[in-house]
Amino acid sequence: MKKGHHSLSIFNDFNERFYFMDIKNLKKAIIFMSFIFLAAACSDNSEKEQDIKTADSKNDIKEEASINLPNTESISLTTAKLKGEKIKLRVERFVSNREPIWIDLNSNKKMDENEDITPFVVPGMSAYRDYIIDSEVITIYGKINRFFCEGNRITSIDLANNPSLTKLSCSDNNLQDLSLINNRELTYLSCGKNNLTSIDFSRNFDLKEIFCDENQIRELDVSHIKRLTTLEAQKNKLKFLDMSKNTSLTTLYCYENELTYLNTDNCKDLKFLACSENALTYIDISSSSILRELWCANNKLENIDLSKNVNLTFLMLSNNVLSELDISNNSSLNELWCNKNNLTDLFLDGHENLEILSCHDNQLNSLDISHLAELQECYCHNTNISELDVSKNTKLIRLSCGKNNLSQIDCSNLKDIEYLYVAGNSLTALDIRQNLNLTELYCHNNMLTELNLNSNRKLKNLYCGNNKLKALNTSNNVKLSNLYCKQNEITDIDLTKNTELQFLSVSENRLKFLNLRNNVKLEKLWCYDNLLMGLSVLNNKNIKLISCYNNQIKEKEMERLIKSLPARSNEENGSLYVVDRRENSTDNNICTIQQVNNAKKKNWNVLKSEGEEFTGH
Repeated sequence: MKKGHHSLSIFNDFNERFYFMDIKNLKKAIIFMSFIFLAAACSDNSEKEQDIKTADSKNDIKEEASINLPNTESISLTTAKLKGEKIKLRVERFVSNREPIWIDLNSNKKMDENEDITPFVVPGMSAYRDYIIDSEVITIYGKINRFFCEGNRITSIDLANNPSLTKLSCSDNNLQDLSLINNRELTYLSCGKNNLTSIDFSRNFDLKEIFCDENQIRELDVSHIKRLTTLEAQKNKLKFLDMSKNTSLTTLYCYENELTYLNTDNCKDLKFLACSENALTYIDISSSSILRELWCANNKLENIDLSKNVNLTFLMLSNNVLSELDISNNSSLNELWCNKNNLTDLFLDGHENLEILSCHDNQLNSLDISHLAELQECYCHNTNISELDVSKNTKLIRLSCGKNNLSQIDCSNLKDIEYLYVAGNSLTALDIRQNLNLTELYCHNNMLTELNLNSNRKLKNLYCGNNKLKALNTSNNVKLSNLYCKQNEITDIDLTKNTELQFLSVSENRLKFLNLRNNVKLEKLWCYDNLLMGLSVLNNKNIKLISCYNNQIKEKEMERLIKSLPARSNEENGSLYVVDRRENSTDNNICTIQQVNNAKKKNWNVLKSEGEEFTGH
């Protein structure tokens, strides 16, 4: 019997019995039949619902058969890498996100073995993982909240189908375009080191940090992003940048652009501003009273008002056209860089916290740093000063005061000094016996007649050329690696203890003999214009340049020199400057054709003093 006729048969059976019942039994029968009809109706509906569910289930199976996973969000990448190469990705999701995440490495839109990456997508803790690709297009399926794909030679990235994204780092790729229209929840973007010419931020109101440096961006509008705290847009092609509506801004890097206009009005929270290497003639930072660091070097500033920036600790104004600089309100300064301007005066009263001062290449009338007890580095070379008192600057580690008019300088209190540049003055004496930590000394181009180096055991670089030294004792300077003492009157020099020497220049002296036997690390030797009658580099296996013209090396001694030359590799020939053929030369060296050929067999280029090839006498 059909299911739909079940209740009708019960009714017919009851109808036949009806005529034989009394009233009392009739009531009972009516109640019983009501119950039967109700049960039958429920049974019919239940069976119909079951039929519907069965049909729906069959339809669901058909629909799901063509879909691998029910993920609705995705990110697609196109890379210039080849099949079989690796890409490095970092994928993260929020704790509340329980959806599976998988990566399609072969573009078949199915999750193959090892493509399920859900176990590795740990909220806030995911690490970078390498994936071997089998297609130039890679798609990551699932609700991704943070995505990092730096340095994968990616040529395009499609983010339109992942509106959940809050953090994206796609820097150091080959992107020429980046669309963020559907990524309205984005708070962090790093897309530096690509080939982007523009970025549309019109839908990204929640961005807090933008790093779009080292692209080709010509225009940038972020005026509507009120929450923006950090913008790094350096090394682009921006000519105009208005940040006056970004009142939450704390950090702005826009150096190495083409800016002629920069507006930071209303940026009251700005702490770090780097706008060096542009074409700015004017900058107003009066609104930024809590500004701590200002980098504005290599522009065209003629003046600057720093009176409101009382919290400045770092100031870089190098290479502008400033004729004056008032820093009287900036007593918190630790570093001041104002070199290469047109300054004639620099008043440093009240700057006892100053640790680094760079004011070189100005035309200062004088410079008083005697009260700067915390000063560790001072660069005041080429400033035209004739006096410099450093007796109270006992914390100085680096001092550069060369190319001035100094006739004397007292360095005896500089116990920590490591770097000393006093070249190009008029010094007749230099006492460095108390400077035990000195590692670099540049005192060339003075009028020194003696130089005591006995206490300077840490010395590595010594430039003392173009003085009037008749002797030089370096026996205690065992760490010396660079020694330049040319253009003196030295008749003898003992280098046997200087086993670390790599570069040696003793040219234009009065040397008759030069022992290099212990200088096994020597790479370059200049000993031209002396009275040498012989020279051997037998123990100098690393040597690659010898300049020994204008001496008296000939015959057997020249033969000894050629034989001592170490064989050089084909990749880097040695250079032997052996004769001076210029007019008025007094060169007595003689190097025969055969000796030249023997040197060439060892991969040495035999040259004249000016660098031309020499074929031999």
